[in-house]
Amino acid sequence: MSEWLISVLKSTIEYQEIVVKGFFSAKIFLALGTVFFTCLQGYGAWKQCRTIWQKRSGKGVSVMMILFSFYYFVAFIFYGLSNASVVMVFNGLLSLIFLPSVIGIWRFQGFKILEWTYSLVFAATIPTMVLVNDKDSFLLILLAIALGTMISQTVEAYKAWKKGDPGAIEPKFLAAFLFANIFWFFYALSIGNWVLKIFNSLSFTNLSIALIFWWLAKKKADRKTQL
Repeated sequence: MSEWLISVLKSTIEYQEIVVKGFFSAKIFLALGTVFFTCLQGYGAWKQCRTIWQKRSGKGVSVMMILFSFYYFVAFIFYGLSNASVVMVFNGLLSLIFLPSVIGIWRFQGFKILEWTYSLVFAATIPTMVLVNDKDSFLLILLAIALGTMISQTVEAYKAWKKGDPGAIEPKFLAAFLFANIFWFFYALSIGNWVLKIFNSLSFTNLSIALIFWWLAKKKADRKTQL
Protein backbone atom coordinates (compact mmCIF):
# COMPACT_ATOMS: atom_id res chain seq x y z
CA MET A 1 0.00 0.00 0.00
CA SER A 2 2.78 2.43 0.94
CA GLU A 3 4.73 1.59 -2.23
CA TRP A 4 1.62 2.22 -4.32
CA LEU A 5 1.06 5.57 -2.62
CA ILE A 6 4.68 6.57 -3.16
CA SER A 7 4.47 5.63 -6.84
CA VAL A 8 1.30 7.72 -7.20
CA LEU A 9 2.95 10.75 -5.57
CA LYS A 10 5.98 10.38 -7.83
CA SER A 11 3.71 10.52 -10.87
CA THR A 12 2.19 13.88 -9.93
CA ILE A 13 3.06 17.09 -11.76
CA GLU A 14 4.13 18.68 -8.48
CA TYR A 15 6.67 15.92 -7.79
CA GLN A 16 8.01 16.08 -11.33
CA GLU A 17 8.48 19.82 -10.94
CA ILE A 18 10.46 19.28 -7.73
CA VAL A 19 12.68 16.69 -9.45
CA VAL A 20 13.41 18.99 -12.39
CA LYS A 21 13.70 22.40 -10.69
CA GLY A 22 13.75 21.73 -6.95
CA PHE A 23 11.55 23.09 -4.17
CA PHE A 24 12.13 26.74 -5.05
CA SER A 25 10.56 26.84 -8.50
CA ALA A 26 7.71 29.23 -9.29
CA LYS A 27 5.27 26.36 -9.88
CA ILE A 28 5.97 24.82 -6.48
CA PHE A 29 5.59 28.20 -4.80
CA LEU A 30 2.22 28.68 -6.50
CA ALA A 31 1.17 25.12 -5.67
CA LEU A 32 1.91 25.70 -1.97
CA GLY A 33 0.09 29.01 -2.14
CA THR A 34 -2.90 27.29 -3.72
CA VAL A 35 -2.92 24.71 -0.90
CA PHE A 36 -2.98 27.59 1.57
CA PHE A 37 -5.86 29.27 -0.23
CA THR A 38 -7.72 25.97 -0.47
CA CYS A 39 -7.53 25.89 3.32
CA LEU A 40 -8.81 29.48 3.30
CA GLN A 41 -11.69 28.40 1.05
CA GLY A 42 -12.39 25.58 3.49
CA TYR A 43 -12.51 28.08 6.34
CA GLY A 44 -14.91 30.29 4.39
CA ALA A 45 -17.14 27.34 3.48
CA TRP A 46 -17.14 26.24 7.13
CA LYS A 47 -18.12 29.77 8.24
CA GLN A 48 -21.02 29.73 5.77
CA CYS A 49 -22.07 26.32 7.06
CA ARG A 50 -21.91 27.49 10.68
CA THR A 51 -23.97 30.60 9.87
CA ILE A 52 -26.67 28.46 8.25
CA TRP A 53 -26.86 26.16 11.26
CA GLN A 54 -26.65 28.96 13.84
CA LYS A 55 -29.42 30.99 12.21
CA ARG A 56 -31.28 27.82 11.29
CA SER A 57 -31.87 29.41 7.92
CA GLY A 58 -30.38 29.66 4.45
CA LYS A 59 -31.97 33.04 3.80
CA GLY A 60 -29.99 34.99 1.22
CA VAL A 61 -27.82 31.98 0.36
CA SER A 62 -28.07 30.60 -3.17
CA VAL A 63 -29.22 27.00 -2.83
CA MET A 64 -28.17 26.41 -6.42
CA MET A 65 -24.61 27.55 -5.68
CA ILE A 66 -24.24 25.44 -2.51
CA LEU A 67 -25.64 22.34 -4.22
CA PHE A 68 -23.49 22.73 -7.29
CA SER A 69 -20.36 23.48 -5.25
CA PHE A 70 -20.69 20.16 -3.45
CA TYR A 71 -21.00 18.10 -6.63
CA TYR A 72 -18.46 20.20 -8.51
CA PHE A 73 -15.72 19.68 -5.95
CA VAL A 74 -16.35 15.93 -5.91
CA ALA A 75 -16.00 15.91 -9.71
CA PHE A 76 -12.89 18.09 -9.41
CA ILE A 77 -11.19 15.34 -7.42
CA PHE A 78 -11.39 13.12 -10.49
CA TYR A 79 -10.22 15.97 -12.72
CA GLY A 80 -7.21 16.39 -10.46
CA LEU A 81 -6.49 12.67 -10.59
CA SER A 82 -6.60 12.73 -14.40
CA ASN A 83 -4.07 15.61 -14.35
CA ALA A 84 -1.92 13.86 -11.73
CA SER A 85 -2.17 16.94 -9.50
CA VAL A 86 -2.11 16.67 -5.72
CA VAL A 87 -3.13 20.31 -5.44
CA MET A 88 -6.28 19.82 -7.52
CA VAL A 89 -7.30 16.69 -5.61
CA PHE A 90 -6.79 18.53 -2.32
CA ASN A 91 -8.98 21.37 -3.59
CA GLY A 92 -11.70 18.86 -4.46
CA LEU A 93 -11.86 17.78 -0.81
CA LEU A 94 -13.74 21.03 -0.15
CA SER A 95 -16.80 18.97 -1.09
CA LEU A 96 -16.68 17.50 2.43
CA ILE A 97 -17.22 20.96 3.91
CA PHE A 98 -20.07 21.89 1.57
CA LEU A 99 -22.08 18.78 2.44
CA PRO A 100 -23.19 20.04 5.91
CA SER A 101 -24.39 23.27 4.28
CA VAL A 102 -26.50 21.25 1.84
CA ILE A 103 -27.95 19.27 4.73
CA GLY A 104 -28.58 22.44 6.73
CA ILE A 105 -30.47 24.19 3.94
CA TRP A 106 -32.52 21.03 3.32
CA ARG A 107 -33.32 20.72 7.04
CA PHE A 108 -34.28 24.34 7.70
CA GLN A 109 -35.85 25.33 4.38
CA GLY A 110 -36.63 22.07 2.67
CA PHE A 111 -36.09 21.34 -0.99
CA LYS A 112 -38.76 22.06 -3.54
CA ILE A 113 -39.05 20.17 -6.80
CA LEU A 114 -36.66 22.64 -8.41
CA GLU A 115 -33.93 22.04 -5.81
CA TRP A 116 -34.29 18.24 -6.09
CA THR A 117 -34.04 18.59 -9.86
CA TYR A 118 -30.87 20.66 -9.48
CA SER A 119 -29.42 18.01 -7.19
CA LEU A 120 -30.11 15.15 -9.58
CA VAL A 121 -28.72 17.03 -12.58
CA PHE A 122 -25.63 18.22 -10.70
CA ALA A 123 -24.98 14.71 -9.35
CA ALA A 124 -24.56 13.52 -12.94
CA THR A 125 -21.40 15.64 -13.21
CA ILE A 126 -19.45 13.11 -11.13
CA PRO A 127 -19.81 9.98 -13.30
CA THR A 128 -19.55 12.16 -16.41
CA MET A 129 -16.19 13.54 -15.26
CA VAL A 130 -14.98 10.00 -14.61
CA LEU A 131 -16.07 8.65 -18.00
CA VAL A 132 -15.53 11.55 -20.43
CA ASN A 133 -12.27 11.60 -22.38
CA ASP A 134 -11.97 15.35 -22.93
CA LYS A 135 -12.00 16.38 -19.29
CA ASP A 136 -10.76 19.91 -20.01
CA SER A 137 -13.77 20.67 -22.20
CA PHE A 138 -16.15 19.15 -19.66
CA LEU A 139 -14.52 21.14 -16.88
CA LEU A 140 -15.09 24.28 -18.93
CA ILE A 141 -18.80 23.40 -19.05
CA LEU A 142 -18.84 22.81 -15.29
CA LEU A 143 -17.06 26.08 -14.62
CA ALA A 144 -19.55 27.92 -16.83
CA ILE A 145 -22.34 26.41 -14.73
CA ALA A 146 -20.41 27.26 -11.56
CA LEU A 147 -20.15 30.86 -12.69
CA GLY A 148 -23.89 30.87 -13.30
CA THR A 149 -24.54 29.60 -9.77
CA MET A 150 -22.20 32.26 -8.38
CA ILE A 151 -24.14 34.88 -10.30
CA SER A 152 -27.27 33.52 -8.63
CA GLN A 153 -25.58 34.25 -5.28
CA THR A 154 -24.83 37.79 -6.47
CA VAL A 155 -28.52 38.14 -7.36
CA GLU A 156 -29.42 36.97 -3.83
CA ALA A 157 -26.98 39.52 -2.40
CA TYR A 158 -28.61 42.20 -4.55
CA LYS A 159 -32.04 41.21 -3.21
CA ALA A 160 -30.63 41.34 0.32
CA TRP A 161 -29.44 44.89 -0.32
CA LYS A 162 -32.84 45.96 -1.65
CA LYS A 163 -34.54 44.44 1.42
CA GLY A 164 -31.91 45.70 3.83
CA ASP A 165 -31.39 42.22 5.27
CA PRO A 166 -28.15 40.27 4.65
CA GLY A 167 -29.81 37.11 5.98
CA ALA A 168 -27.47 34.12 6.30
CA ILE A 169 -24.97 35.34 3.70
CA GLU A 170 -21.49 34.84 5.12
CA PRO A 171 -19.03 37.48 3.81
CA LYS A 172 -16.00 35.47 4.88
CA PHE A 173 -17.17 32.68 2.58
CA LEU A 174 -17.36 35.03 -0.39
CA ALA A 175 -14.08 36.73 0.49
CA ALA A 176 -12.21 33.45 0.93
CA PHE A 177 -13.21 32.23 -2.51
CA LEU A 178 -12.48 35.63 -4.02
CA PHE A 179 -8.89 35.67 -2.73
CA ALA A 180 -8.45 32.02 -3.71
CA ASN A 181 -9.37 33.01 -7.27
CA ILE A 182 -6.21 35.12 -7.39
CA PHE A 183 -3.88 32.25 -6.60
CA TRP A 184 -5.77 29.78 -8.76
CA PHE A 185 -5.45 32.20 -11.66
CA PHE A 186 -1.67 32.43 -11.34
CA TYR A 187 -1.38 28.71 -10.69
CA ALA A 188 -3.33 28.09 -13.91
CA LEU A 189 -0.96 30.43 -15.71
CA SER A 190 2.03 28.46 -14.43
CA ILE A 191 0.71 25.10 -15.65
CA GLY A 192 -0.88 26.49 -18.82
CA ASN A 193 -4.47 25.56 -17.88
CA TRP A 194 -6.59 28.00 -19.93
CA VAL A 195 -9.88 26.70 -18.49
CA LEU A 196 -8.97 27.69 -14.94
CA LYS A 197 -7.51 31.03 -16.13
CA ILE A 198 -10.80 32.11 -17.68
CA PHE A 199 -12.96 30.90 -14.82
CA ASN A 200 -10.98 32.45 -11.98
CA SER A 201 -10.81 35.88 -13.61
CA LEU A 202 -14.60 35.92 -14.13
CA SER A 203 -15.29 34.44 -10.69
CA PHE A 204 -13.16 37.12 -9.02
CA THR A 205 -15.21 39.86 -10.68
CA ASN A 206 -18.55 38.28 -9.77
CA LEU A 207 -17.64 37.63 -6.12
CA SER A 208 -16.38 41.20 -5.77
CA ILE A 209 -19.81 42.45 -6.83
CA ALA A 210 -21.55 40.02 -4.44
CA LEU A 211 -19.43 41.28 -1.53
CA ILE A 212 -20.30 44.88 -2.37
CA PHE A 213 -24.02 44.05 -2.32
CA TRP A 214 -23.61 42.23 1.02
CA TRP A 215 -21.82 45.26 2.48
CA LEU A 216 -24.58 47.57 1.25
CA ALA A 217 -27.22 45.22 2.72
CA LYS A 218 -25.38 45.17 6.06
CA LYS A 219 -25.13 48.96 6.15
CA LYS A 220 -28.81 49.30 5.30
CA ALA A 221 -29.74 46.82 8.05
CA ASP A 222 -27.57 48.67 10.57
CA ARG A 223 -29.29 51.96 9.73
CA LYS A 224 -32.68 50.36 10.34
CA THR A 225 -31.66 49.15 13.81
CA GLN A 226 -30.45 52.65 14.70
CA LEU A 227 -33.81 54.25 13.91
